[in-house]
Amino acid sequence: MMMDPTRGYERLTLARLRAAGGSSRVFPTPDGGVHVLDLLGRGRLPPVALLHGFSACGSSQFSSMALRLRPHVRRLLLPDLPGHGASDIPAALTSDVLERGLAVALDRAVHPERPVVLFASSLSGGLAIRYAARRPERVAGLMLCSPGGVAPTPEEYEDLSAALSVGSFAEALAFVDRAMTVPSVLRPVYAWGVWRQFQRPHLRRFVAAGDGATFLREEEIAALSMPVHVIWGAQDRLLPARHLEVLRAALGPQATFEMPATFGHAPFLHHGDALVARLVRFLRRCDG
Repeated sequence: MMMDPTRGYERLTLARLRAAGGSSRVFPTPDGGVHVLDLLGRGRLPPVALLHGFSACGSSQFSSMALRLRPHVRRLLLPDLPGHGASDIPAALTSDVLERGLAVALDRAVHPERPVVLFASSLSGGLAIRYAARRPERVAGLMLCSPGGVAPTPEEYEDLSAALSVGSFAEALAFVDRAMTVPSVLRPVYAWGVWRQFQRPHLRRFVAAGDGATFLREEEIAALSMPVHVIWGAQDRLLPARHLEVLRAALGPQATFEMPATFGHAPFLHHGDALVARLVRFLRRCDG
């Protein structure tokens, strides 16, 4: 049997964070265990939870970013959404399962008297907004990086569904080109990882089902009371720019927006230092 390099990379990055002192915690939910990597920080800024995107996991997407943040914050949490990373694969992966798994993990991991700042990317953006709207006492701030969750038009949904329905290596290359903005010799490696991950049966069924229950209502977005900072890469070619305008219209004066000229959908891949610098500034704002 051929080894799946994407799973190997997940294990390698998780081992890297454990070697730095992180501990794995698994919280039971009705849909299986949800894994959270818990790493003690060395700074004084509020604790941070880093929430990954579709098909990734906390350690594979954010291990380098977490280690850059560690000198600044008191604590770091890297959850794996249900069906991702070291979390269990549920019998059926749905948006409700994703929401429930993340809520249980954060409810158990976050002390109500020490609220956390959520940094959420892509798929997890909508999940973070919904969690913050329902548990405002546990969330000190939201930093959203090209967040999902806005209801697409039929044409937008068709385009995004086609992009996520990767059935060949050529389609995986096309996806990588949409998600990244900086040319890289690792382009074929990234594409191979995307291809292998997107072939996992439960993720394919999730995309094919078109489960729109996670799409946000405007009143949910408007209900947010904590500081919010939205980063939307000017070169994002995966999500429609209209979604940014929906967020801008729904969020109140506590929200700020930024469109870095060199950022695409996944700035943590090529602009990690710049992204961490922005997050540290936002943490200082949340620390008041």
